[in-house]
Amino acid sequence: MKKKIDFNIFTGIGIMLVSFSALFVSMYQASIMNKQTTLMLQQTKAGAWPCLVIGKTELGDSNTSQIKTLYYTVKNKGTGPAIIRGVKLTYKGKLVKNWTHLHKVMNTPDSIPKSRFLSPLSKSIISAKEQIKFIDFSGNYKLINWILKHKTDLKIEIYYESVFNEMWYSERNFSNKQSSYPKRVNRCEIKKEEQFEN
Repeated sequence: MKKKIDFNIFTGIGIMLVSFSALFVSMYQASIMNKQTTLMLQQTKAGAWPCLVIGKTELGDSNTSQIKTLYYTVKNKGTGPAIIRGVKLTYKGKLVKNWTHLHKVMNTPDSIPKSRFLSPLSKSIISAKEQIKFIDFSGNYKLINWILKHKTDLKIEIYYESVFNEMWYSERNFSNKQSSYPKRVNRCEIKKEEQFEN
């Protein structure tokens, strides 16, 4: 006597295969969507990447061969805003609290006028392609000469953040021809009491 084939078993197996296939396709689609989301996030971050470069302008007087123009800038060469989280200025490794304090630690003679032009740098936001002139000694020949005499001992460090909370670091020794290329860091290493206020 022949056994009857139960087609319900084949139907059940077929349904299981279709279910597993659907599950595999769903997982594969989820994987692709995850990769696309990651790629889109990377592209968005690239479109909001800050890149701060600390610049120096030094121009001489053609008649006297003296330096008549000296100022330092911070320019955002990136594609997104830079949120300043920390600024540190040191002279011979000593912490400088502000520009007035700098003259104290440098022992700037009283005979040298302390006039200068300042623009806020600490806790500021610098837009993409924007440049801030944070200190300008131009026109003050005695002060310019004093600063240039001691520039090898002056160093500025800046920690800044992107809108995606990624932290970056730039530094410059005042004697260098250019600032260091920004580095990606985990956090701002400047303590509250070390913050430079200009």
